[in-house]
Amino acid sequence: MADNSGRRGSVEISEIVRAPAWRRVLDWSREELLHRLGQPAGLERVIKTGVLVPCSITPPADTFWARSVTAWDTWLDPSSSYFARPYTLDYRKPDGTGHLEGHLITIPEAENLIQEEIIHDFQCDISLLRGMSSSKSESHNITDINDLAVLRSPKLAEPVTPEHLQENMSHGGLRLDRMRFAEYPWSERRYYWHNDDGSHHFSAARYQAGRLQQPVPLTGTLRRYSVNVQMVPALRNKWQMFVIPKEELFGSFYESMKAFESPFAWSALPENMHDPRTNGTELCIVWLERDNARASSAATVLARYGFPDFGEMLTGLARYGQRNSVLAG
Repeated sequence: MADNSGRRGSVEISEIVRAPAWRRVLDWSREELLHRLGQPAGLERVIKTGVLVPCSITPPADTFWARSVTAWDTWLDPSSSYFARPYTLDYRKPDGTGHLEGHLITIPEAENLIQEEIIHDFQCDISLLRGMSSSKSESHNITDINDLAVLRSPKLAEPVTPEHLQENMSHGGLRLDRMRFAEYPWSERRYYWHNDDGSHHFSAARYQAGRLQQPVPLTGTLRRYSVNVQMVPALRNKWQMFVIPKEELFGSFYESMKAFESPFAWSALPENMHDPRTNGTELCIVWLERDNARASSAATVLARYGFPDFGEMLTGLARYGQRNSVLAG
């Protein structure tokens, strides 16, 4: 793979180049010595000088739309992967010539992290569904599915009568003969309708059914996702994972790891976990092997300076899986 050293490979040393020549030589010599001793001095320097800074993960707005659900079910899969193969990382390791050679490595633990069960002819009441995937009003940050009709299409929500409820349920956009649902156990709203049309009529019908205390049975295909909790410690026992600004991945971070002769891998965050529009910063995950002394030393530095620990997020995901196992039992 190409040596993507990035646009800021030398920018991070701007503070040093302003120093006298003798001081620069002394600093570089000291840094090289520390590298030989197994200390990632260059990585620590770019952090201390404010070139590589920790950035908090900013979740998207809390809405009933599926765009607010962290897409653990598609993390590193073919549709979201940057690479040719699914569940694959871009892995860089020293090649003996002062560069980090690129490799693709597969992560089977990630492939088996989320399990999917397809249930045909799934039956539920309309009240079970608390989210949906799409609408012409999707850009509006609405938290309650009932409020879509109340706020955006009040004429569909009122009057609240059995006849009006039936009229809303008869709308062709609901496609009652081929409804599609999903269950995300890590989401507060959990059950979602994956619709193509009819969002306002569905919201109005759900609102009216609740007001009338009238059941509205639905049938469709459910994709039920569950967390394979055993994969979380399997991942964490092998890798330490931290979140960094993506613009520095092949900038200051890459240059620091190259100088330190330390391997690392990287991947995207799960979709919908972070909204870069809020703080203007796109993020990514760097993967550092626990059984590699240099990678582990780099991980220690990232942890010390407060870079978000993605492993903790995986542990949080596992708690959902454990809770659901208890409820199922």
